[in-house]
Amino acid sequence: MFSGLYPGKQTVAFPPSKDHSPLAEAKRLLGLDPDALHLVALVSNTPGDFLSDLLSMIYVCDEHDSEISILCASNGSLYQKLDEEIGHLESIHLYDKESDGRKLLDSADLMLTEGQDSVLAEALKRQLPLVLIGTPEQEAWSYLMNQGCAVSSQDNVELAEYCVKLLDDAALRAKMSGAYWR
Repeated sequence: MFSGLYPGKQTVAFPPSKDHSPLAEAKRLLGLDPDALHLVALVSNTPGDFLSDLLSMIYVCDEHDSEISILCASNGSLYQKLDEEIGHLESIHLYDKESDGRKLLDSADLMLTEGQDSVLAEALKRQLPLVLIGTPEQEAWSYLMNQGCAVSSQDNVELAEYCVKLLDDAALRAKMSGAYWR
């Protein structure tokens, strides 16, 4: 839906939302529909081909048309590759500045990440359900997986299935969020 408030410009307008939660407000700050689900991927070391395939599968299989934001901080070549391959997709948003990380995390319903300690600490603060790229090599990963806060895989098809399933199941996301305090 487009707004005709500014002649000559087509601006996206969302239907009014009655949700004024901090999560909805954080989505608004990014220009996202406050009622849409938001998957945030924080990546910098994962190979571009792997990520392009993974994110494309999520984009195609997600029936909710969730917003997908990818932060490729400190990796300009990864950002460029993803921009060329999937940057044209309407609900995919690419970021390359580390300073965007906090805004993205504040607006996330689900996080996909490589599992750096600093990222895991931010997920803990926000009680975000996690999909971890790789195997639980770190003690923090194992703890989060044992608690039920996270799932992980090295396979992009399995990771995509996890993301789509979690985006489709609010109760499962809530259960994973609640597992931080067991």
